[in-house]
Amino acid sequence: MTDLQQPYFDIIVVGAGNAALCAALAARERGVSVVVLEKAPASEQGGNCPYTGGGFRFVHNGIGDLRTLLPDLTDDEAGRIEMAPYTSDDFRNHLTTVTHGDTRTDLMNTLIAQSRPTIDWMTAQGVRWDIYSRLSAIVGAPSVIPNGVGLTAWESGPGLINMLTTSCRRAGISVLYETEMSGLTQDDSGVVVGVVARDNDETYRIRSKAVILACGGFEANAEMRGKHIGPGWELAKVRGSRHNTGDGHRAAMAIGAQPIGQWDGCHGTPIDIDAPATGDIQVTDQMPRRSYTLGISVNLKGKRFVDEGEGFAEQTFVSMGQAILRQENGIAIQIFDSKARPHLEGRYGGSRKFEADTI
Repeated sequence: MTDLQQPYFDIIVVGAGNAALCAALAARERGVSVVVLEKAPASEQGGNCPYTGGGFRFVHNGIGDLRTLLPDLTDDEAGRIEMAPYTSDDFRNHLTTVTHGDTRTDLMNTLIAQSRPTIDWMTAQGVRWDIYSRLSAIVGAPSVIPNGVGLTAWESGPGLINMLTTSCRRAGISVLYETEMSGLTQDDSGVVVGVVARDNDETYRIRSKAVILACGGFEANAEMRGKHIGPGWELAKVRGSRHNTGDGHRAAMAIGAQPIGQWDGCHGTPIDIDAPATGDIQVTDQMPRRSYTLGISVNLKGKRFVDEGEGFAEQTFVSMGQAILRQENGIAIQIFDSKARPHLEGRYGGSRKFEADTI
């Protein structure tokens, strides 16, 4: 094992997704030296972020307020958008509802209070925004957009990673690709003083004042899914990055960190039956199937198993994904009539489909 040629940085950030790059930029703003370690090659950088629509939930006062973040939005376009304010109470109620009240109040309050300032800070870092247009209604009519997802990053998740990576380069932050963090190092008193990293066949140490673990979850690790989330989840298809295998969790627990929180919960979504076992960077966010609110969903026995219209899809797709996995073979069939078909998300275009005069 050797030391890196530049053996010391103030901050090591493990991961190169949205949270990681924002952490690196925030640290660099304070004048410290930063290095980012990314397990994936540059073409697959970003963890799960490139596989998302890049939507952000934050406190705002409606479309008029959001126009300060959308300089290219014309008066005519803004006039055809209906979006209610998303208040602190809305945010709090949503969090407590989806977690069934099992959430840390102090962290929740910080998240809510800092949500809009964080969006403003990201804007200052060079992030551009767009309206969540996939949720628009009938063409030519007002677009009623759920207020919970205020904006999306320009060009969705892949665009967000590109913008933040560009900002990091501009700030003089090095991103080391195909560099896997395999462990944390400590001094004699137990303080974390760096990482053990692997690059191709070489293993070396990088020393630092602090290490930020922002390397995603363990969703691409079938063994950890089955152990922590429960039976059946080891067979689930992974919409996101194949590189998120729990490296940070295992490294931290190896030196005595204690697990906390709800390890048996996860973020799931309905995805196409022909989706690959793990995310394909070539199709990014094209696999989710979230127009279920426009029809009915049945299992292989032809039975409905959920209320598809409980709320907007952006509010219910996680519970829907989990409900589908509980069905036989983890499969559901979405059924739409001819009136709904024109309003399906564009990404349904490549789906396997069957047509009939009646059910």
